[in-house]
Amino acid sequence: MSGDVTRIKRECREWLALLQSGEANEADRARFSAWLRADPRHQRAYDGLRMLWRDISTLSQLKELEPVPPRPAAKTTRRFLPLAAAAAAAGLAIALLLSQPQSVQQPVTTAALQTEEYQTQLGEVRAIRLTDGSTLTLGARSHAIVSFSDSERRVRLEQGEAYFDVAKNPARPFYVAAPGTAVRVVGTRFDVRVSDSHVRVAVDEGVVAVNNRSGALTRGQRIDVLPDGAMTEVTQVDGSEVAAWREGRLVYDGATLAEVVSDLSRYRSNVTLSSVEAGKLRVTAGLRVEQIEQFVDRLPDILPVRVTRTDDAITIDAS
Repeated sequence: MSGDVTRIKRECREWLALLQSGEANEADRARFSAWLRADPRHQRAYDGLRMLWRDISTLSQLKELEPVPPRPAAKTTRRFLPLAAAAAAAGLAIALLLSQPQSVQQPVTTAALQTEEYQTQLGEVRAIRLTDGSTLTLGARSHAIVSFSDSERRVRLEQGEAYFDVAKNPARPFYVAAPGTAVRVVGTRFDVRVSDSHVRVAVDEGVVAVNNRSGALTRGQRIDVLPDGAMTEVTQVDGSEVAAWREGRLVYDGATLAEVVSDLSRYRSNVTLSSVEAGKLRVTAGLRVEQIEQFVDRLPDILPVRVTRTDDAITIDAS
């Protein structure tokens, strides 16, 4: 194992220990986010370790649709104690990760796996009928890996957005994994979107368990999972807005401009944002996919931004 890979795994283990200890402050979270962005291997290593950590520490919670709330951790005033415990468990997870060549999202099983990979291009939306009768609808520039066995159904959403209409089968639970996020259902309809800043889960119908959160999401509820595993408060959304993109509508309610532009770039490759400050501005809007360029042209009327066109490129900057 090269020194570089060893360093990444050590840093990954240290970050997981700190974040799981509950002692991380805002400065720690900012440094962690910078570490994730510094090298694509950091995100991959952390996702793999954290998913395995969850498999080890919260498996019993994920087996129920409404997970049992975790027992309160013993109080301590000494930071190194929870860090040491978390580091020890993280070390165990790293060891298991290194000893298992299969993906950490897949349990060790003797049942034969049927695996299919699906990917959409710029502006493409595709509905895929799965072998169990479920329907997976992929948004533009999305990538999903489907692995089914006789006992369970798993989908890994690597990027983009997907809407799941899951055929009910209590004997074969349906799991969806995304960076830092695990979803479990039996039969329901819900949407998952992966972005740079979070993974968003929104429920159209039924009940959805997210990570080891005590209490499941129900119809019209939405939650965001942040890169460090923290979750936002549950918010209520209009049912017609969940996966409106399947009908060619893009709906934003208080989204950051950075999030909006990232979304638009999956449908139009020539739209970019060049200002971090402008990216923090909030947007509430609804538009058709074919109206993206008109929408961008009108942004200076509602936000303090400047839109510049160069050949086929559209750049948004702070004014």
